Amino acid sequence: MFADYFTGQMRRTYECLLPDGTTAPCGPGVEQCVPYTSDWPLPDLPRFHLLDPSCVMNDPNGPVYDDVHGMYHVFFQDHLAIPPGGGPVWAHVCSRDLVHWARLPVALWNDEAYDSQAIFTGSATVFLDQIVQVYPGICTEDVWPECETGTTLALALPANRSDPFLTNWTKPFELNPIANNTQRDPTSAWRTAHGEWRLSTYDAELFATADFKEWYRVGTQPGFEVGECPSLMPLPRSVPSANISSTGRIEAEGGGGAGGSALGGDDASPSTRGATLSSPTHVHKWSHDWVDSYRPGVYIDGPPGKPGVWIPTVDWAFGNASQVADVGAFYASKDLAGPEPRGRRIVWGWTAYAGPFQGVLSLAREVTWHPVLRQLLFSPLAEQDGLRQLPKLVDEGPIPLGAGGVHQLGTWAAGGAGRQAEVEVSFALPGHAASFGVSVMGDGDGTTGMLFFAEYVPPPTAQRLGRRLPHRMGAMLGAPHAIRVGSVNLSISTQYQPWMPNTTLWCCDYTSVNGTDAAACQAACVAAAPTCAAWTFSAADAQHGARPKCTLRSAVANTAQTMWRPPIRSEGATSGVLGAPSKLLGGKTDTLLIAPTDTNLTIRVYVDHGLAEGFWQGGRVAMTRIATPAYTGASEGFAVHAVDAVTLVRAEAWRVGDIWVSAEEVLRTPRPKTTGDEASSRSHYDDDP
Repeated sequence: MFADYFTGQMRRTYECLLPDGTTAPCGPGVEQCVPYTSDWPLPDLPRFHLLDPSCVMNDPNGPVYDDVHGMYHVFFQDHLAIPPGGGPVWAHVCSRDLVHWARLPVALWNDEAYDSQAIFTGSATVFLDQIVQVYPGICTEDVWPECETGTTLALALPANRSDPFLTNWTKPFELNPIANNTQRDPTSAWRTAHGEWRLSTYDAELFATADFKEWYRVGTQPGFEVGECPSLMPLPRSVPSANISSTGRIEAEGGGGAGGSALGGDDASPSTRGATLSSPTHVHKWSHDWVDSYRPGVYIDGPPGKPGVWIPTVDWAFGNASQVADVGAFYASKDLAGPEPRGRRIVWGWTAYAGPFQGVLSLAREVTWHPVLRQLLFSPLAEQDGLRQLPKLVDEGPIPLGAGGVHQLGTWAAGGAGRQAEVEVSFALPGHAASFGVSVMGDGDGTTGMLFFAEYVPPPTAQRLGRRLPHRMGAMLGAPHAIRVGSVNLSISTQYQPWMPNTTLWCCDYTSVNGTDAAACQAACVAAAPTCAAWTFSAADAQHGARPKCTLRSAVANTAQTMWRPPIRSEGATSGVLGAPSKLLGGKTDTLLIAPTDTNLTIRVYVDHGLAEGFWQGGRVAMTRIATPAYTGASEGFAVHAVDAVTLVRAEAWRVGDIWVSAEEVLRTPRPKTTGDEASSRSHYDDDP
């Protein structure tokens, strides 16, 4: 959870609005927040992302699929509370198709002594067809004398199991709290091979139960990282048809690489029998410092009273380190186990859409395992296609693009179709190094907006040969190779030029070198590329005894920050940037693995007003970006960029519809299909013929 971020930033929300415009203490039936600013709720809010239009919100909480009623439920941190609590509490939305959603009343209020201050981030478990939410209650000693750490663990159950919306929840008096003086953020519980159910918390402490009534502390799980919103999930299902091991051996769907020592005998969990050190069985996830980390590994259940065994696996790009789900504005993710197809894992993250004043949840993403690349994918759901509106906004290709070319895909009036859309572009992988991408949330001519790009480099010769061979044979010829992809706000970056007289920069200097003039300083930066991205030459200042100085910079902004500053005027100084998109201000980059059989590179971007989510190769890389500063032009559109010559194979775009419907409309929606393999993630780009 990340509610403590807001505690120091926002006033507490005790008062809520009534329909007549007056206020009353927040509580059941009174849950519309008083405006925080004169223009609240903020204009131009996203339309196909989950959010609360009136209250500050953050982490997703306790997502769960209810098989009894065929309903998905998502909860999230909503910043209001029953006085004198500080909040947050749990808001509630539901859906049957993961596309159209209905808002429901607040599910969990801070209405007990052990949670009188707030309800922080928790998780759901389905136990004997009952949905159990385990959550951290935030308490104070004056209300709950046993409150020493400020946190308890408690559980909540649906008050009426026959209600398809699970509108009301109860906190069994005889059971709560299930643990005192704990840390926060309990995971969903998993059933061990020994019949226990276990969960872990922020500090990797394990709690166990046989019946969700009596709980005990097991101890700390060795190897689990400390972090917010943790999760331990079985290895998700494999990318469809990507069932080739890293050695070229054909594996069963869901299999991993070959080799390693077998772990777990007859007493091991069914999910770990026969596992090897190179074939993960589980994924451990945690959030820390605005980064969501996912680490595949082998997990073996411990017997009652003892922790389990956790061994991270070694993978192509990440070694035994973790994989970052999204290097952009994505945090505190929570996952659920979907219905059929078996092994489907769906995740939402939190995006701070407008600083601390407004949050939204990311699009739902399916997490899958790619056994060839040995990495997780975070892919938009196939169900998302249900929001596409016809006719298409764009349908073009193939188009050869020359070096330095920008091809407009279309423009629309401000606030129109280009503001709420999905665009997908696919490029043929060239035989030479090339940078290319697509820009959105700008004027459509490529000078403004958010550019999602790839900096492609060809693979070794053996892998190029592999592309000409059948899929399975080609996969045997070499390992994947890595390229850099990313996104950059062109609206900011155009303020930075290769040569800027009387200008200095404010960030990221890493060394100073001798330089007689600005041209020599620029040449020194070029020679030090890619480490050097920008430079500043300061002339001699006899009055202050300063000698000529050449400063080399690794970037022009700390890209971990959302704040930005323009170049600074400084008499006698000259600065410049080298121009690589991955190094410009506002840029974010990540590593994309290219499989030996890939022939195209596809970038898909969802634009929802000031928010954009980009996916490379169907989710091998995902990146969430916010337009800061926001684009305010008279028209909006998309453009394809080619720094080097490349062929645009296909470009498509659709307007995306709104997601909000009534609860009655949700109930009329058919139940999700629970057999076969009709529902899958948008990761089919990994299956080039």
